[in-house]
Amino acid sequence: MPSSSNVPHDVSKPRSAAHDVNTARVARHLPHQMRTTVFRVVFWATFCLATGILPVLALSSLMPFLNMVTIPLFAGLALCLFYLMPCLAYLTLSQTDPPEHVRLPFLPAPWDWKLCLQVNLLVFKWIRVAFRVIPPVVVDWCVMRVVEAKDVNDPRRMTRRDVSYDNTQPTKRLDVYRAQPRQREGKNDSDQVSLAFAIRQVAQSMTSDSDEFITPVYTNRDLRTLVERPVTLAPIIIFIPSPHLGPLTQSKWMYESLGRNLASLGYTVVIPNVTRYPDGRTRDMVGDVRKVMRWTERHAAEWSGDPNRIWLAGHSLGAHLALLTVLQEAVVDSRENFLAQYGDDGQMSNGLRKLRVYEPEVEIPQVAGLILLSPVCDVNEQIVSEASRGAAHLSKLRRILGPTHKTAMFHSPAHILHASRNVVDPGLLPPKVLFIHGGLDEEVHHSQSEMMKEMMRGVGVLDAKCRVYPIGHVDVMTALMTGLEDPFSEQILEELTSFTAS
Repeated sequence: MPSSSNVPHDVSKPRSAAHDVNTARVARHLPHQMRTTVFRVVFWATFCLATGILPVLALSSLMPFLNMVTIPLFAGLALCLFYLMPCLAYLTLSQTDPPEHVRLPFLPAPWDWKLCLQVNLLVFKWIRVAFRVIPPVVVDWCVMRVVEAKDVNDPRRMTRRDVSYDNTQPTKRLDVYRAQPRQREGKNDSDQVSLAFAIRQVAQSMTSDSDEFITPVYTNRDLRTLVERPVTLAPIIIFIPSPHLGPLTQSKWMYESLGRNLASLGYTVVIPNVTRYPDGRTRDMVGDVRKVMRWTERHAAEWSGDPNRIWLAGHSLGAHLALLTVLQEAVVDSRENFLAQYGDDGQMSNGLRKLRVYEPEVEIPQVAGLILLSPVCDVNEQIVSEASRGAAHLSKLRRILGPTHKTAMFHSPAHILHASRNVVDPGLLPPKVLFIHGGLDEEVHHSQSEMMKEMMRGVGVLDAKCRVYPIGHVDVMTALMTGLEDPFSEQILEELTSFTAS
């Protein structure tokens, strides 16, 4: 942890002041945004024109005599496209929070061929992943809208969307996927419905004036079976989407197939929207996670969920937010208990002293465990890794978790846990932590999960496991989705279900 006595901006500044600063920043940089828009239009027009001419020049290069002119033109145009692609990437992803003295958009240097090559490779990789992932997700979303339109008033619907978890901010919404009890061999589907749901159906059939509920949904035998069997509440998984994944801004609708798939395994699933950059930074995002956890505990029974079995999960930066939220609470409480019991002997680091819980007025439940998919655990290592791959200015990670080195340290789970290793009470940490990472992950190296697992065990979380599969960064998440399964989907789902059941 840092030893400086200065309090980080994110830690010390209240929300209202931060909001005012953000508003002033947007107004101050409005001319810069307008100039950036002009650059985007010009560069996109040039890129499209060059892309259209390039095949013509390639064919013309095959003609005798004419190729003496077209080959140099083809080479020059290809070189132009080689630079235009990084420029478009920078114009799209790298223009937030420019320095005050900057008047023109931030672009890569034309002579830095290595950076341009790295950015081109990144862009092509993102395009390849997008073509593989986005079409099935969009098709699934469209199909489900058509299917659900037919039974919009059906009380048996297993999904509720756009439920508010923060009444002060109407954009803070979440989706809930009710657990679907697993089918047992030799049993009817009706035998798998919870007692609370059956009673609600009967009550509606007795009180509703609509013809929709005149016919009872269940037979007497079905109801006797349900009444005689005790109600079993389902474990809850709160899945935090990554606010940003490469060039994409994430939203809860992209994870609908994941929510339905986990619900079919017997989990009640909650998937929220959290604040996205540049609307907010880490403080706002952690505050949203805390509010979602509070909402889930209060409303768990309404969705057949067990408030005593809440699992906090996430992918990439979403997994980082889940881990950071829990660590802040546990480490700060442990520090206060330690100081109350032993006093201050002056040996505690300044960083640990200054660590704060974001929005502590929002009380959160003790979670049953964490399920972290490709999490960012060491922020400094991740920033260095992104710089080495040419993604330093394209990634929003440093701008979200920093931007200063000192602030990033306060948001690094690995540094927080290391600084508090002699203070943290393992009883305040999640009793179970599962890391699932891709061995072929080029975005976040799997060593981060392995290191964090060992650190968790070192402070007393004995049931910390790490599983590494030969897949990539996005594949770890899509393995949990329907329609995007890979050869390791079944193993990952089996690992998840066995871990939460034991």
